[in-house]
Amino acid sequence: MSDSPEQVPAARGGALSFAGASTVGRGTPWGTICEIVARPMRERGYDVNIETGSWGLNNGRYVSDGRAELGAWSMMWLRYAYRGIGNYADEGPRNNLRVLAHINNPAWAAIAVNEESGITDLHEIVAQRIPARIWVGAGPAYQEILDFYGLSTELIESFGGTIGSVHDLPEDPDPAPIDEPEFRPWARSGEFDVIIDSLYAGYLPENHHWHEASILWNLKFLPLPDELTDLLAELELGERGWLPHRLIRGLWVDVPTLIRPPDVIYVSAEMSDELAYDLTAAIDSVRGEFRQTHLPLSYDPANVGADYGVPLHPGAESYYRSVGYPIGGPPPRF
Repeated sequence: MSDSPEQVPAARGGALSFAGASTVGRGTPWGTICEIVARPMRERGYDVNIETGSWGLNNGRYVSDGRAELGAWSMMWLRYAYRGIGNYADEGPRNNLRVLAHINNPAWAAIAVNEESGITDLHEIVAQRIPARIWVGAGPAYQEILDFYGLSTELIESFGGTIGSVHDLPEDPDPAPIDEPEFRPWARSGEFDVIIDSLYAGYLPENHHWHEASILWNLKFLPLPDELTDLLAELELGERGWLPHRLIRGLWVDVPTLIRPPDVIYVSAEMSDELAYDLTAAIDSVRGEFRQTHLPLSYDPANVGADYGVPLHPGAESYYRSVGYPIGGPPPRF
């Protein structure tokens, strides 16, 4: 660690809007990161408001256009917004976005079948014209998985099956209550044959269906073929990894799959170097608190300033240099 003096903004304090997700306290990954980091920022004199209208794809828009000073988001979505690709292709690059810190949040692409379906490989659905009831998560990785197996809504419906969205919610829903509303009843009733979605620890609004389905029904988790995993990695949707055994019921052995990129705390390039430095220092000051949550979050000096495709803010880079953390270069494996 360096003994370099901390850079303190000439006028600490002021209001900061922090783009998160959903109602504070619901335990969503980005919202949880906001809650952890807001405390040391408030202790430094900042008036921090966690913005909940910035959930989902709105997060990057809020930070890019100045409605929020900083945000907590997925690195995958941040790259899309920064480059103006995928869901942001019609909006153009938001190349004023800059990274303060990467926060590790282990999450995997998972495919599971209800053992009662008799399905052992997703190729069987098309080959045998199985009227499968398929529930799919949001994001480009899951569309690529469907395409790989030749699963389209039109085709599945012609077999008498369905493809439904796990996250089929309105674009701008009213704030949800802290206690989980009754949605995704199919996970409890068993009205599913296949689930394709992100899987990670914690009983959260985004993933509670995994826990309910795995407790009430016998799931079999299927490995992603190497060819498919390599394709997803080429698209920068993650890298080769494995679903760890005992993560939830039904995962009795490690299952090869894709591990997603880390989450990220980010700002716009318009933020002053002094403020970015101070906020980066605040994040580092509570790095141990990321381990004190319902999620296996972690702050790792080895990759907090690594290059995942969106530049560091100069203020963050200056802080990492001052404390001797590596910056830039390819991120380390795991």
